[in-house]
Amino acid sequence: MNPGAAVEDRAYGCIVVHGQGPARAVLLVRSARRGLWGFPKGHARSGESPHQAAERELEEETALRIRPPSDAPSFELTYRIGPVPKRVTLFLTFAEGRGRTAPGLPEIGEVRWASLQKARALLPHVDQRRLLDKVDRLCTGPVAHLAQP
Repeated sequence: MNPGAAVEDRAYGCIVVHGQGPARAVLLVRSARRGLWGFPKGHARSGESPHQAAERELEEETALRIRPPSDAPSFELTYRIGPVPKRVTLFLTFAEGRGRTAPGLPEIGEVRWASLQKARALLPHVDQRRLLDKVDRLCTGPVAHLAQP
C-alpha cells in the first residue's frame, strides 16, 4: 500500500427538506457528467468544519443559502467508486421555502425539488433511498421541531 494514498474520500452535504406531510419535498442535484441524481455534497476545504463544508457546497451547487443547525441529525453513506472508499456525511436541513435554485457549478446539470415518492424513483442507489425513508420518519418524529427555522 502506498503510504501517501488516501484511506478514504470524505465529502459533506445536506439533505434539504421543505414542507410537511404529503407536500414534503427534498432538494436533489443531477451530475452533469454521469447524469445521476443525489444530494448536494462535496469536499471540505482546508480549515472548514463538516458543517461549513456542507453549507458552502449547498450554496455552490444549488444557489440556496441555508446553514445546517449545529444539532442537525447527520447520516453517513459509504460507497466505492474506484479504489478508494467514499464516505459522505449529510446533515438534515430544513428550508422555509423552496426559493430559487440553479446549478451553480458546471458539474451540476440540474437542481430539482422532488416529492419523496419522486425522489425515491430518481435516486439510483438503494442506500440513498433507505436514507430518504429514515429522513421521512424523522420528519414526523422527534426532530420535526427543527423544521421551524
